[in-house]
Amino acid sequence: RQRQSVSIRMCPRKHFEYVIPAGTREDDWRCPACHAYYEDPVCLSCGDTFCRACAAVIGGICPKCNDKFNEKQLFPSRQAQNAVADKVQCHCPNHALGCERVMKALDVEQHLRSVCEWREEECDQCHQQVPRTHMDTHKQLLCARKPMACGYADVGCPTRCAQEDLPDHERDGVAAHMGLLRQRLADTSAALGQTQGVLAQTRADLGQNTEELAQTCGALGLTQAQLAQTTAAQRDTAAALGQTQADLTQAKAELTQADAAL
Repeated sequence: RQRQSVSIRMCPRKHFEYVIPAGTREDDWRCPACHAYYEDPVCLSCGDTFCRACAAVIGGICPKCNDKFNEKQLFPSRQAQNAVADKVQCHCPNHALGCERVMKALDVEQHLRSVCEWREEECDQCHQQVPRTHMDTHKQLLCARKPMACGYADVGCPTRCAQEDLPDHERDGVAAHMGLLRQRLADTSAALGQTQGVLAQTRADLGQNTEELAQTCGALGLTQAQLAQTTAAQRDTAAALGQTQADLTQAKAELTQADAAL
């Protein structure tokens, strides 16, 4: 008999990257219909094993041996279930994105729900699916709904809108933004005028201070000359005093000799 053609059930487990110990037969763990590891495996009356969900859609004829089977007579296959639990491991489905975890196949769903840092989550701003580990970067830089200030905020525009709406706001608000720029220019010109007035007054004060400094320096020069003259006079006085003391000492010696002669 011709073997029946079977439409493969769409199964996300089919795309897992499996890690199987050497010597393990593929029939022990892989469903021949969905080509993923067995999920709730059952034996047909012909002895072949399938996932229970796969057995329900193959039309009552085994695609391996082409024998008919009673869809109500399906027997749980503990052998296949144990083979999946004990031998079948796989990489995280997000392995290509960066997750390096290898785990038992039966633990994948739990890993994806609560552990995997690379699982995709919905951004609460733009509702795009983003790997969890990239969510902060996405919200800070890439999210189309990220709140942003208008590019003319520094001249007074108060608008904040989503990043993707910003070009429309800036295009539609050209007239208002030009008005803000003109006002900022007028304010800047007025402030510049005030600054120039302060600068002129500062220059005048600096000129006056320079003249006073010159006068002070002149007076200081005169004082220094007087101090030099006074110092020279003091030196002369000290020299004269020294000579007088010498003369007095000699006179005293001569008087002592005269007293001795008498």
